[in-house]
Amino acid sequence: MSYTFYSSLHLISGLSLALVLGALWGIYTQTSYNPKIRSVLLFLHGLIMFFIFLAGFGLMARIKIAHFPWLLWIYIKLFLWLLLGSLSSSFKKNKILFRASLL
Repeated sequence: MSYTFYSSLHLISGLSLALVLGALWGIYTQTSYNPKIRSVLLFLHGLIMFFIFLAGFGLMARIKIAHFPWLLWIYIKLFLWLLLGSLSSSFKKNKILFRASLL
């Protein structure tokens, strides 16, 4: 696949992840929510994270830096994507904290 395809997929997936995380945060701040919607959003979160990593590693392969040791910015970006990937479980564990922050 081309560099443009991987770059576009990476960008669109990053924006989609922001939308899904915002929706999850909105659901967890409500006092009652539909568990089906939550499960669909968690599924989308996982799928989008897969596409982000697929596109990121595809981009690395296209520009021929897929060998170790990676450059420092790749380690930083990988850490940040993993951090964003773990936010969905953080929202669930801290539901009371998020509800209190809206008062």
